[in-house]
Amino acid sequence: MIDSESYTRDKKFLVYKTDNYYIRLKTVGKDSIRVIASRKEELDLPSYWPSPSSESYEDFKKIKTNEKISLINGKLRVDFDGRKLVFYNRDEVILEEVSLRQSNVRRTVGIDDHVKIPNLPSSSLAIDPYEFTDISGDIVRSRLRFIGDADEKIYGMGGYQEESLNKNNKYIELMQRNSQTVIPAYISNKNYGFIWNNPSVGSAFFGSNEKVWEASDSEIIDYIVFVGDTPKELIVKLTSILGKPPQMDTDLLGLWQSKLRYQTTKELEEVYDQYLEREITPSVMVIDYFHWTREGDYKFDLEYWKGINKLSKKMEKHGTKLMVSVWPTIEEGSENYRYLKKNHLLIDGINTSGKIFNSRYMIDLLKEESRQFLAKKLRENYISKGVKLFWADQAEPEMDIYNHFSYKSGGVRMSKLANLYPYFYAEAINRVSNDLPVLIRSSFLSSQRHSSLLWSGDIESSFTSMRRQIQFAISVGVCGQSWWTSDIGGFHSGDSQSDYFKELLIRWYQFSVFSPILRMHGDRQPHYPKIGNKGGGLRTSGSSNEIFSFGREAEQILTSYTKIRMGLQNYISDLFLQANKKGFPLIRPVFFEYPEDDYSYSEGSQYFFGSDMIICPVTEYKQRNIDVYIPDNNWIDVYKGTYIKKGLNKVDCPLYKIPVYVKKDSKYYDKFIEEFKIIGDIK
Repeated sequence: MIDSESYTRDKKFLVYKTDNYYIRLKTVGKDSIRVIASRKEELDLPSYWPSPSSESYEDFKKIKTNEKISLINGKLRVDFDGRKLVFYNRDEVILEEVSLRQSNVRRTVGIDDHVKIPNLPSSSLAIDPYEFTDISGDIVRSRLRFIGDADEKIYGMGGYQEESLNKNNKYIELMQRNSQTVIPAYISNKNYGFIWNNPSVGSAFFGSNEKVWEASDSEIIDYIVFVGDTPKELIVKLTSILGKPPQMDTDLLGLWQSKLRYQTTKELEEVYDQYLEREITPSVMVIDYFHWTREGDYKFDLEYWKGINKLSKKMEKHGTKLMVSVWPTIEEGSENYRYLKKNHLLIDGINTSGKIFNSRYMIDLLKEESRQFLAKKLRENYISKGVKLFWADQAEPEMDIYNHFSYKSGGVRMSKLANLYPYFYAEAINRVSNDLPVLIRSSFLSSQRHSSLLWSGDIESSFTSMRRQIQFAISVGVCGQSWWTSDIGGFHSGDSQSDYFKELLIRWYQFSVFSPILRMHGDRQPHYPKIGNKGGGLRTSGSSNEIFSFGREAEQILTSYTKIRMGLQNYISDLFLQANKKGFPLIRPVFFEYPEDDYSYSEGSQYFFGSDMIICPVTEYKQRNIDVYIPDNNWIDVYKGTYIKKGLNKVDCPLYKIPVYVKKDSKYYDKFIEEFKIIGDIK
């Protein structure tokens, strides 16, 4: 039951006081409510705390009875009975906190005769929805519980190396790792969305009995619930809260050429010229790691990269931008080490040396002065030499042993805020790259605001891995991270000249043509020897990784699909504009376009590329026919120009062809049909 003294107004919050904690509620735009719980009477969010983009507060309508208070904001209603919150989309329950306490039903004859005995649920488990547990010293574990729903479908939560889109009935680690990206937000088929607004390492478990969120080192529980009637409406709401990416530069929609690793200016120029000879102009040419003098110097080793400024000008004349890899690692021999150490701009160890990865320190990008330092070095040593784009590698940051309790970042224990590292990494680089994409290996809530172009990390070269990346792309897209790419063919490969790998590369490339960014990269075997004993000559180089490096058949297929990609630039540019204006992902689950179709929620590898293309990647070795699902009768086989019937269809997929279907009433229909004619030439 609610009494009039249990709640107060505090600035823009409505505050409820319980025996163990305070609950604060406020709106963050229409149809949404933010909930913050803590044991402290005064709310003092840390300076690093994630801040929603939307600050357009709607004042909710408040209805009070003896049993509860109802707060209404548009279609969202929240009831509070003094113990727990229950969320409704209109009158349908979508989410309910767990509260298992004994009810107060005892009455004494002759004293309480006038007091009605309520018929309330009662439990001796003594479980509250919010739990704050003192672990050790000042470490507090926070836990939030909701009632589970085994039949619910949950989509999002970032990128994980698995094949299942539906995250319900799963345990999810909330910790950035190489090839694992934490974006703790989801949309549900129950027409609501959820954001866990906490950067601490932790976990989420979506069980059939309970949904349990845990922050391993936080005194604050902070979450947002919003509602909508369709997945598209939910994505619009989510990105109005978390932010949207800028508009993508249309010059970047072609091929990005990369490998581990070009070793000299001369080698890079020779590869570039070979593309030009084939009448393909890459959008981006990439220089990978160890082009520098030492880790942490943030500059070219000009013994190997002499003339890079001249080459960048040549590329720019042809419409190609130059990208370099940046790492946060700092070795003790770096010319910047002493300055960074003296000014406390490195991540510190707690009872450890502070060396995090491969006996290297890491620049502490949670500190403003560190971000200023990095931006200054990039401007002085790279921008001045014609570099336009930056690749923020090691963005988790990667650790030899992932134990964030052993380090301090931003002046506090790293376990409190570790998941924010890639957010501030991208923010620092975006200061000099001016809204051009920052290729980055990890992401967090709202990273898209700073032009983060997420790639899914150092993944294996296999068809299983390829299937996982399709799920990865869809999942991060519905979290607002619409800019995404992957290493075509995977990063860790076996024999790159084997028949298996060549087929994998072709199938992965076909899929990537219909993804936000088309990017060749990988660690191809065997390696070429290193060409020096220090600086830019210190590391070996992987085998060739250009589209013409894997035999005549592969080159012919990859070249044809590259030309299709170039022919679709206007369509793809429109998709990026939708991401900028509405927050829509480019790679979309089938239910995003057909939410009323029950089959659209089934697991599988096919997806929509925008609204007008159905893409059906081939994800098995030597697979030459697959099942595709067509949601209605308005779809055309782009190769044949004929209708394909609604429902499940078994279709042929020879190596030179990925099944693609286009909407008959698309304004790009004629362009689609024309561009795909080139595949007939291969046949």
